[in-house]
Amino acid sequence: MYHNIIIGINLKVDNWGARLWYRHSVLSNDQAWLVAETLVYVMTQLTMDKRQSSSMEQLHKWNLEEPKVMERWIHDFIVEQCQRRPNASAVCSWDGNMTYGELDRLSSNIASHLLDLGVGPNSFVGVYFEKL
Repeated sequence: MYHNIIIGINLKVDNWGARLWYRHSVLSNDQAWLVAETLVYVMTQLTMDKRQSSSMEQLHKWNLEEPKVMERWIHDFIVEQCQRRPNASAVCSWDGNMTYGELDRLSSNIASHLLDLGVGPNSFVGVYFEKL
């Protein structure tokens, strides 16, 4: 395992599941259990039925038309934008901008590299971002 802690979350329309992988040299079993309990608490709060809330009536007023549930992955939406609007801004940040076309090229390069390494469907790939 390349990373110290990996959390995998599988979201479905009516439920969710999670897995926690960790290096025993970094976390004790008790610490990993606390991380897992915290994850369960946060996910439960995020997915709980908010209709029990006393403010539901106000929420309905603000949102008269509820958006329909889309049974698509987020990357499908991004691929669609890459094809439809390759010159539009996809990422705008303090250290640079990237168009959908650039995002498509870079992500395709990464995908190709991962395939060359033998990574396939249902493989877990850790992602590391440097904190600045």
